[in-house]
Amino acid sequence: MENKKGEKVVNLFNSIAPRYDLVNFITSWGNDGRWRKKGVELFLEELKKREGLRWKNWEKGERIDRMEGVEPPLSPIRVVDVATGTGKMVKTLCQIGKKRGIKLEILGVDPSPQMLEIAQKECPFATFQLGKGEQLPFPDNFADGVTIAFGLRNFENFPQGVEEIYRILKPGGLLLVLEFVAGKGVFRKVVDWYTSTLVPLIGGLLTGNREAYSYLSSSISHFYTPDQLLSLFSSSNFTPLHTLTFNAGQLLVAVLKKK
Repeated sequence: MENKKGEKVVNLFNSIAPRYDLVNFITSWGNDGRWRKKGVELFLEELKKREGLRWKNWEKGERIDRMEGVEPPLSPIRVVDVATGTGKMVKTLCQIGKKRGIKLEILGVDPSPQMLEIAQKECPFATFQLGKGEQLPFPDNFADGVTIAFGLRNFENFPQGVEEIYRILKPGGLLLVLEFVAGKGVFRKVVDWYTSTLVPLIGGLLTGNREAYSYLSSSISHFYTPDQLLSLFSSSNFTPLHTLTFNAGQLLVAVLKKK
């Protein structure tokens, strides 16, 4: 059953890859970039604090980082973007990182070859690999940070995907999550109607695959609420540092720290 879902999702994204970013921009009224930017700013702010602490400890000669398995502070901050898609999150990380003087090594992972082909053209400065969120192709304690935007809902096995993210993060590493979540409320009903009715219509007209956008819309209503999602991360040994919601509570932005 899980394999069937995985194959379906990969085929879905392969089919809509050429116009995926265009549809997202139009259906979000241009807000998808603003959401990513806000999340990355919070994420890099916390990473920079951690990097500053590494420098302080290193200069004191305490070598605390080496005991924790963290590389010397001269090395770039390594970030893995899971479910990277066309590389929009990777590009945002790079742009904001440069503005803030943060040296990053960015790696993107996605199960869709067509999406990765676009990502490699758009972000030649990053490294991309074909891979699933539940089987990340990296060793333990590999990354200083992990980002995932709109990918959690598509995991075949959600607990396993969270475990993999935890596994590849270094001790004290950070996770940035952007995800559409379930919710209630009067205005939320309007937003959900738009998502379930107009988004598939627009997506279908622009990509020729209305079914794909019907699936993406329905996956939101069947997903966790913000409180449920944060509770699941807490039970998986993540501590929330920042949480924000947008779009009448439909979008959750969270920065979490590995315990």
